[in-house]
Amino acid sequence: MHRQPPSDLEAVLAAPALAARAMDLHSFEGLACALVLGPRVISPAVWLGWVWDREEGWRAPEFADLEQANATMGALMRAYNEIAQALGPAAAEDAAFAPSFRGAGAQAVASFCAGVLRGIELAPDDWAPLEAEHPQWLERLRRADASAAEIEALLPALRHYWRGRSDRLQPLQAGGLREELRAAFEFFQRPFPGAAVALAHRQRETVAPWLLQVLEDVARDPEPARDGDYTFHHFAMVLLACWRDTRAWRPLLAWARLPFEVLDDMLGDALHETYGRALASVCDGDLAPLAETVRAESVSPWVRMALLEAWQIRVVEGDAALAPLEDLLLELGARDAERLAARPREPHAIEMIDDIAGLACDVGSHRLAARVREWFDAGLVDERTIDRAFFEQEFARTHGQRLQMLRSHRRGYITDVEAEFRWWAGYSEAEEGDGSDADDGDFGEVIGTQREHPAPTTIVRDAPKIGRNDPCPCGSGRKYKKCHGAH
Repeated sequence: MHRQPPSDLEAVLAAPALAARAMDLHSFEGLACALVLGPRVISPAVWLGWVWDREEGWRAPEFADLEQANATMGALMRAYNEIAQALGPAAAEDAAFAPSFRGAGAQAVASFCAGVLRGIELAPDDWAPLEAEHPQWLERLRRADASAAEIEALLPALRHYWRGRSDRLQPLQAGGLREELRAAFEFFQRPFPGAAVALAHRQRETVAPWLLQVLEDVARDPEPARDGDYTFHHFAMVLLACWRDTRAWRPLLAWARLPFEVLDDMLGDALHETYGRALASVCDGDLAPLAETVRAESVSPWVRMALLEAWQIRVVEGDAALAPLEDLLLELGARDAERLAARPREPHAIEMIDDIAGLACDVGSHRLAARVREWFDAGLVDERTIDRAFFEQEFARTHGQRLQMLRSHRRGYITDVEAEFRWWAGYSEAEEGDGSDADDGDFGEVIGTQREHPAPTTIVRDAPKIGRNDPCPCGSGRKYKKCHGAH
């Protein structure tokens, strides 16, 4: 069988446009083998990302021009089609495939096996029957010491296993992928849909534009998201935040302009726990629209705090300058100080000046600290929210200590999707009568499970709910988020 010289494809995969992130020749051949051998025809839109970015599957190549892009795609698809002609379902019985790892050494064999395993991971449910019937076959691919002869002999066996089966699946196109994920994410269900999250991670290039549309749809019409069982917007927000997808910045920020009662219905406690951190994670660097939203009189104090938390995280992480945040907080604080000096504080009122005192500690701002001390002297800061001793103690921390606390208390960027849902009562509490351990942290995995359990969105309390910025009920004088709420 005629094959394109491997050196041509090697040159393509090693091109500067791929920035050394691409698969090598052997990994690509392994991936292509898995794609053509499996029971499902998988669209290039699903697997190309892994060719460009072998570790994470989402960074796109930086081609110099359209000609270079077309040449690269042409070389890849020619190589893929040649492997399909040799191993695919329409291949002749006597068709042969000569992998490039022949005579290339153990590292080339290992790279080929890694490519095959990546292809299997793109559709793990499809390969489950083979894993159950012949686990030793896939185990051979996972062995670090697998020989070239072993792997080459395995390929015909895999082709024979799938050939002629009546249950070959339909192509995994973007639409099918979306419906599969929609079934897992749209409404609350137990257990946590870990397999769907893993699938979304693998297919992020295909999934991300769709999740962005979910955010935009909710900003235009939030009514579906006010249903207590509806969780699609939560998963969209957290996944895009985990991927640091800056395209989510504007639609996610638009949520802050919704009426507070609407946003509260949509997010519940995630308004305090997740929303600000998601904004920080997807920020595209332009903080002007955030500052404009913070200044808006129509924005609730609770929403304003979430927005400022996003900015604070960017500053502490070193991704935003401190001075613009200081300027905004000094402006807002001066406005509050003038009003509070003119008339007494209303009982249980949420004042910006109190939150600025906490933010001055969080970012280590000497400009803000000087003004906050003046406010303490004037009796303008509510010391049930943050007292002076605690303010000075927190302000004395080094930047490294602040950064370490931010990350260790899960108050920084979103990096783990499951961790962002672990505190939900519906996932952290054992189902009644199921015998599971609520503290074992095992969410389980499910894709497409039917709705069987309502989300526990309403909790009856004997006392009012404690907000993150309320005084801690222990009497320490600290904010709840800085005291017992930090744990």
